[in-house]
Amino acid sequence: MNCRASEQRTFAPTSVSGAFDTSAVDEIASALTVLLANVFALFVKIKNFHWHGSGPHFRDHHRLLEEQGDQLFAATDVIAERVRKIAGSTLRSIGHIARLKRIADNDSATVSPRDMLAELLDDNRRLAISLRKAHTLCNDYGDVASASLIENWIDEAERRTWFLCETTAQCTGQIRHPFESLPGVSHENFTHKTHSALRGRSRIRRYRVAWPDRACGRSNRHHDGSAK
Repeated sequence: MNCRASEQRTFAPTSVSGAFDTSAVDEIASALTVLLANVFALFVKIKNFHWHGSGPHFRDHHRLLEEQGDQLFAATDVIAERVRKIAGSTLRSIGHIARLKRIADNDSATVSPRDMLAELLDDNRRLAISLRKAHTLCNDYGDVASASLIENWIDEAERRTWFLCETTAQCTGQIRHPFESLPGVSHENFTHKTHSALRGRSRIRRYRVAWPDRACGRSNRHHDGSAK
């Protein structure tokens, strides 16, 4: 075979496992490709808010969105390669993403930090729903590998939702005391005492919490475990 003949050859996609018929490949590949488009869209929105955030909690929000954006981007290659493994085809361009995605863009020049987080919270909830639908489809066709991957992405989406929910205090409608769930600790006994540092060092602040000491019966201990 000469070089010209070799260049003219075309190869039909072949499933790695060979376990899926054409209709199964088409449906699974379509579901995963739409999922991939939504993941890309959410990733870009998160980076948008990551770059344009502001306010007194900027540093915390900036880091939170960086972490969530990295997590989503890491999933994109895995999703696309899974489609190719079953002999499907996936995204080819930005325009392809725009046609398939269900995550709305936000091109507003100014968005408050709370509105940014609330919008991402809603988007992640929607993404989790679409992930569960894709999981059901894969299970129906016996695509165990895809279903297993999707389970991890569902868990990640739920974690992002949890963090966003707690950050915006939308779960309870109010900001909770950070230690209220710990036994023996209340807002009243969470007090601080300022001490002058020795040898010209700057003043430091130490916190004390009423932690029970079962060994000696003493209740008040410093946060670092030393006795009062």
